[in-house]
Amino acid sequence: MTDDYEFYLVGNPQAVRLQLVEIAHPAFTQTFRFVRNHALGITVTHENGVSAHYEYLPIPVQKGKSSTDLEQTLTITIGDVGEIIPKQIDLIRKSDLFALIRPIVNYREYYSDKLGEPCLVDSNLEVTDYSLQKQGVVFKCQAKDIANTKTGSTYNLDSHPLLRMVIV
Repeated sequence: MTDDYEFYLVGNPQAVRLQLVEIAHPAFTQTFRFVRNHALGITVTHENGVSAHYEYLPIPVQKGKSSTDLEQTLTITIGDVGEIIPKQIDLIRKSDLFALIRPIVNYREYYSDKLGEPCLVDSNLEVTDYSLQKQGVVFKCQAKDIANTKTGSTYNLDSHPLLRMVIV
């Protein structure tokens, strides 16, 4: 039985699936951590054992559709801190050292009764695009080069004779 099925079938009925977003860049003054659906904020333990506090911010998080190339994408709209994030992006633009590095987004989900380990982690998603809109800053993130892995080897009948179909 997978964790999701176990959670919904035999899990605590009071538990909620919490959505957390972490945005980081070396030029930022801090790492921004937001929890979407816990009004008091929350402290959790990350998958590497480090504890971190997330502030409440009701941000819409739209996950990309599953695709055949396993591409992970997120679209995040941050409205309440629309004054803070653009200033941080300006720090990136002004930085000679970090101007070519994109911000990184880590998305985690936790069950509210198990804050010691995440049930889902989408880590190291690069911000590929952002725009300032009236509702705030909209980030589009995706995993970097997830479907571009190549071994350099080609399969052919000379190097892999078992690929030949045999009709009996």
